[in-house]
Formats: sequence, structure tokens, C-alpha cells
Amino acid sequence: HTCEGYNPDGSAGLADPLVEVERAGPLPAWPRTFVPWGGSDPIGEDSSRLAEALVQSGVDTRSREYPGLPHALHAYVWRRAARQCWADVFDFLAPA
Repeated sequence: HTCEGYNPDGSAGLADPLVEVERAGPLPAWPRTFVPWGGSDPIGEDSSRLAEALVQSGVDTRSREYPGLPHALHAYVWRRAARQCWADVFDFLAPA
């Protein structure tokens, strides 16, 4: 993933916050989390890993890939998938 270029031997765990979440174990104080990512995002795999790590740590997590969209997919509001992402975010944040 992206951080490997900065820390190829993995010695500086804090250089990669994702690794810290993966190593953390239970995260009872972590808030429920929505993890959206674009299907053509070069770090989309990291978003998927983050969502899985949060689920494994007991965090109420929802994630979704939006095919064909790049990194910062939220900014592409003229694209139907980006608008769907915003709708999903608002849905997720709505009071239960």
C-alpha cells in the first residue's frame, strides 16, 4: 500500500495509521464509522482494509466502494455515484 514507500521495512508503525488500527485489538471508544472509497482510488485497498480492521476491532462500521470514482470521490458531485455517496453519508449520520 501507499505507506510502504515511506517505511519499507515497517519499523515505524505510526507512519501508517492503518497498521496501528489493525494492531489495536478492541476499540470500545471508537465511534461508528462510514468508510467510502472510489473504485479507481489508488489507496482504495487501504480503505477496505481500514473498514475490515474496524469491524474486527468491534467498531460499528459501514463501508462501500463507489465504482469508477477516484480518490476524493465526494468532490465529483456531477457524477451519480458521488451523489449516492453523499446520500449514503447522510443516511449513516441520521439519528437512529
